[in-house]
Amino acid sequence: MTHNVIQSLLLKRFTLAAGTYGLALLLLWLALLSGHFKASVFGAALGSGLVVLSQGVLLALFLTGRNLRLRDPSLTEVQILLVLAWQTWLIAHLDSARGAFLVFYVLILLFGLFHLSRKAFV
Repeated sequence: MTHNVIQSLLLKRFTLAAGTYGLALLLLWLALLSGHFKASVFGAALGSGLVVLSQGVLLALFLTGRNLRLRDPSLTEVQILLVLAWQTWLIAHLDSARGAFLVFYVLILLFGLFHLSRKAFV
């Protein structure tokens, strides 16, 4: 496989992850509007902005090809750590809707199941 093919595959994989972030942000704002999110609108906006910023930084790494210089060009470990932090922050601010959002932990861990070493996954 050439670098262009690998980079294209990694970018598609990142796009899937970013789409999941978009769905989570939509659910965050729906939870806020329905009264299940126990934080201020400013807190939700700040959290959303940080999520978009982190994804923008990752996108820039993929588009410039700088991810290929790293030990893990797919940035799977970084992406999983970011989303786990984001998910934990989100669940900490939810009230009765926590159970529904716990399902996302399974999706997060499945994202890295086949791409991480056993040591990194644990």
